[in-house]
Amino acid sequence: ARQGFSVHATLQAASESLLSDVTFVQTDIKTKLILPLGQKNRMIYRGQLGATAVDDLQQLPFSYRFYAGGDRNIRGFDFESLSPENSNQDLIGGKHLVALSAEFEHKWAEQWAWAVFTDAGNAFTDELDWEKSVGVGVRWFSPLGPVRLDLAHALDDDKGDGLKIHFTIGPDF
Repeated sequence: ARQGFSVHATLQAASESLLSDVTFVQTDIKTKLILPLGQKNRMIYRGQLGATAVDDLQQLPFSYRFYAGGDRNIRGFDFESLSPENSNQDLIGGKHLVALSAEFEHKWAEQWAWAVFTDAGNAFTDELDWEKSVGVGVRWFSPLGPVRLDLAHALDDDKGDGLKIHFTIGPDF
């Protein structure tokens, strides 16, 4: 895709009055914007916002909590390695999520491009502690869709242990 915009929004809820163990409302909104810059370049912006209204996070199942990090979120970190921690430093997930990304891509051959990017965000419950990363990547535009190989590095964080390799396959939208 040379240009486009997508939005994917999810709204889910449960109520103790309807046989649930917990009452909550949750939304998760993912957006992607692709803008051409001349014939060989494009900018790709991604954003994700998630929010949960629940009285007691401890009652919310872990599968409904937010985690950040990984190929399609904040590169430079392991998959779902960013979230609030308990006193034992175990990841417990957060009530909210913010993830933003900006990527510049330059096509240098018919089926090849290189990219530079930065990602930022985190999963959190009370206060957002921004985690940031930067990276470079190569793209092969295969007959089945783009194949992306990214090398990313977390900034200002002890959770980022060096360079991370991220490999993804699939269409832009």
